[in-house]
Amino acid sequence: MRLTVIVPDKTIIKNGIAVHVDDNSFWTGYTEYHAFQFDTENSSINQVEFINNGGTRLPTNNEQTIFSNKFDEIRNAEVTADENKKSNWANSWDRIRRTRSTLLKDSDWTQGSDSPLTDAKKTEWATYRTALRNIPTTYSEEQPRNITFDGNYGDVKVNGVVVITKPT
Repeated sequence: MRLTVIVPDKTIIKNGIAVHVDDNSFWTGYTEYHAFQFDTENSSINQVEFINNGGTRLPTNNEQTIFSNKFDEIRNAEVTADENKKSNWANSWDRIRRTRSTLLKDSDWTQGSDSPLTDAKKTEWATYRTALRNIPTTYSEEQPRNITFDGNYGDVKVNGVVVITKPT
């Protein structure tokens, strides 16, 4: 494990991933330090740089544990928040409406008077577009996360079953 701590920046970097530690009380005992470096694979890099006198010393195992644990705490909170954000988006009607609007916009050309489609194909497309517009009403009892869109084809699935098929 490689761990770098930059005290003035309130930053901990573990194996190339950085987190910012806003909690000022966490840094209270380290104000005279500039940086800590820990490398469990290459002990020759381990050092602490002092701001005041420019000296160095080896970091303690306790310091390594404290900084590693703080990194893990913050990183886990960030990952959890990101996963929650993605889950909330997947289960939002806003996601459904935005995707539906894109599919409608991409098929606007099918309804124009100058469209090269036959009347039968225009009707097929009109039916598809109506079904798209009605998704929030038709599937209001469903959790939005159960409604998915096939980005390649424009089909709509509910619980994995195709319920709206894009015309070809």
